[in-house]
This record gives sequence, structure tokens and C-alpha cells, in this order.
Amino acid sequence: MNFSNNDIAKSIECLDGPKHKIENLRKYLLGLQENNDFDVNLIGISKTKGWNFNKELNFVHETNKFFSLRRVKYDEINTGILNQPDSGILAVLTTNIQGVLHVLVQFKEEPGNINKVQLSPTIQATKSNSTKAHGGNFPPYWDDFLSIPLDNYLIDSFQPEQGLRYWQKYNRNLVIITDYLEEKEGFKWMTLGQIFEFTKIDNSINSCLRSVLSLFPYAGRNSEVSTLSNNLKSMITSNIEKNKGYGTIHDDVQSFYSGETDSLEFKTDTDSFLMKGLQIKIKNREVSSWHQPIIVESDKVSYILIRFYIDDCLYYGWSVYKEPGYVYGFILGPSKKLTSNENKENSISDWVDGNYGAYGNISNITEITMSEEGGRFWQFEVPHVIVDLDLNDINSYPANIILLDEQDSLSLIESGFLSMEGRSIFTLSKSVKK
Repeated sequence: MNFSNNDIAKSIECLDGPKHKIENLRKYLLGLQENNDFDVNLIGISKTKGWNFNKELNFVHETNKFFSLRRVKYDEINTGILNQPDSGILAVLTTNIQGVLHVLVQFKEEPGNINKVQLSPTIQATKSNSTKAHGGNFPPYWDDFLSIPLDNYLIDSFQPEQGLRYWQKYNRNLVIITDYLEEKEGFKWMTLGQIFEFTKIDNSINSCLRSVLSLFPYAGRNSEVSTLSNNLKSMITSNIEKNKGYGTIHDDVQSFYSGETDSLEFKTDTDSFLMKGLQIKIKNREVSSWHQPIIVESDKVSYILIRFYIDDCLYYGWSVYKEPGYVYGFILGPSKKLTSNENKENSISDWVDGNYGAYGNISNITEITMSEEGGRFWQFEVPHVIVDLDLNDINSYPANIILLDEQDSLSLIESGFLSMEGRSIFTLSKSVKK
């Protein structure tokens, strides 16, 4: 069971569908963002109720559930990392409404969202949600999800989270076909075209939904099971041999505590962030109030994806990143993760032209601003820059770039070797025509 090319193409082209008009969906989102029952305050880490340093000097919840903050070491660098061994569930339910593929989208509030509400998977659940470790309710549609037979699972894939912020963290990404379900409060059946139309609204589509949508076979599959090409398999095997064991996890993050800022401060020459606390009150959640730590990024970053065109054939430019939190010490990601420290003076377009313009004609630069997941990151906006470049010479392109066509890129994602950042910009690129 799978989507056909026609199913996906038809859904992408449908902006005013049989269920909802795009303008009504926009108004619905904007209305939810005016919610006054949403009270979130950034507080000191020491004021985060229920959280403290344990005997190993790691920062943990009093129940020893949820996640912990530990120390990670790589390249003689000591810094912090989130340790959350349990896999979460990111499930998208799909159905056919009057001949058009629809996705059941949750308009979800997260405490770290810059705009309160973002489009999210139907079910976005940590183990604490699915086991009610927090003492609240099960997520909406949980019983429906559990009752769906495995034959209806179109995609079932474990995907990694960010390797600089999470220790070997994976979430289970699911795409499931189901009968039509009535819309609960905060949920809407949407076409793919309607979801992509929200790329015109900053910070409107959360990273979890972007991750699951990256697994859709937009250009179809060569077979039911997508496999890695020999060259790609060889490249991955070589990097596994070189980088496995790159990072090691250790106890004691208390030494990073700063009384001046009442935060855990992790500052290195290449990567810096703080851990602060949040005091949260949100209605219509599994739990209506709680405290938690949250990541506050110190630097701004842009994700850049170069789409290379060679004789009208499309290739995506991916790069290898060594990061300590990955099981194998590395992953492939965007063509470039550009920090503001690396690009202090130029605009993004000038930087792109200066670094890639010599390889061919840059026909299009599109910037889409989305943010990292608001359950763990505090209002962290990231410009996603999609660049179309007509390559002058098939043998001449940046040495650090790995060119993969659509099929190999899909195989890379399904294999779990494309980063969250890469999956995010790959999904957003589907909304951008050359």
C-alpha cells in the first residue's frame, strides 16, 4: 500500500479543497495565535520546579523521567547535551476526501514557539505522553492510532534528532492511511498544497511535521523498498568506520552552572547555548501547567540547500557533518549550516553568490523562515535558504558537496542518515518551484 505519484501531485496542487479553503485555514491559525490561555515565562534554571542536580551532578527531573542534561566530550571539547533515550512518536494520519489525499494536521501549542501555535503531526508524543508519566491525558486520537492495523502503515521510519543537542536520539516517523475521522478541536484535514502554502507564513510548520513530510515519495519510488545506491552505501560505510565513537557521554553538568545568569552555560569556539527554565500554563494540553528546562541558542544559523540542475536533471547538494550526538558520529545535512559568526557582513544572497556563483548560474534564491521544535528550543528561528543553480560543468562543484538525485535522497532519508536540518529543508524545498 502506498501513495501514487498522481495522489501526491493532485494533493499538492489543491489549495481550496473539498474540506477547507486555504484562506479559512490561515484565519484559523491566526485566531489560535491570539489565544490568551497561553502563559509562558523564561525563568532561571534553579527555579525550575521538579528539576535539580542528582548525585552524578546531571540535571534531571525528580521522577528520573522525561530527559536529563549531561556532559558530552568530542575533539577535546566538553559541553552539554540532552539525553532522552526513549523514542517519541511522530504520526501523520492520512485519508482520501473526494479523491484528494489529505493529512490530519494538529495546530499545536508549544511553550518555546515564537508564535504559540504551529502545524504539527496528528500525534506528536514522547514516551511521557504515551505512558502518562506526567499524570495528564493521552494525546488526542491516541485510541484511534492504536486501533489502526499495521497494514495501513505506509511509512514507518526511525529518524535522528540534532546531533549537537541530543545524545543518540531517534523519533519514530509514521505515515498511516485511515478512514475519515471527525476533526477534534485544534485539528484540520489539509491537502499537501495547503500545508506548503503555509511556508509563506514564518514559523508556521513545526520541525516534527517537516520531518515526517520529508519521507513522502514526491517523485515516486523505483520499488516498494527504496535502497541505497552502491556509491552512497560506500560513502556511508566509509564515514561509519572513520567517525563511530566520535562523541562520548559523561556525568557532571553542574560545573557549567552560572549564578550570574541562573543558567547552564555551554560555550565553545564553535557552538554555544544556554539551558534556562520555563514556567508554563497552557489550556487544552495533556497537562495544563508544568516547569521544564529549555535550550536558548546563543548564535543565529541559516540552513542552505543547493539544488543543482544538470541538463534539466535535479540533484540535491548534501554535506557530511561530524556531530557527537549521532550513533555513528556523523550524518549528512544541508549544503551548508551557516552561522552568523561565519557571515557577519554579507546578506545571504551575497554570501551564496560569493561561494557558489562560480559554479554556474544561480537562477533562484528562496528564503523560508521556520523554527526548531518548541518543546525543547526557545523561539529559535532558522532561515531555510533554497538555491537553484544551473551547473556549468558536471565535474566541477564544491568539493565538500555530495550530489544525490531524488531517489538517492529519499533512500538517504529512509536509511536514517539525513539530519533533522536536512529533512526540514528538503520538505520545504518541495514548495519551491524552479
